[in-house]
Amino acid sequence: FPSHDRMQVNYLIKSIERETIITKDLKIAKFILDHTANIGKIKNKDIAFELNTTSETVSRILKKFQKNGLLESTSPIKIKDIEGIRLLCN
Repeated sequence: FPSHDRMQVNYLIKSIERETIITKDLKIAKFILDHTANIGKIKNKDIAFELNTTSETVSRILKKFQKNGLLESTSPIKIKDIEGIRLLCN
């Protein structure tokens, strides 16, 4: 490969690795942290679209977060333990 093509291939590999290494749980936790001010107004389908997943996956993970005491409710999303969500992201 010429140098430029090799850089593009390496960039593509890194992008794929980044997408597959970060779990959907972590992506949703980060999304919640990034949108705390208006998270209660955001629909699961919009989160799913933004994170390139399904609304069913988002719903399942939010229910898991609720079961584990991180959320008060999932529809609308109400945060119960913001520090716990932050810990997930570290």
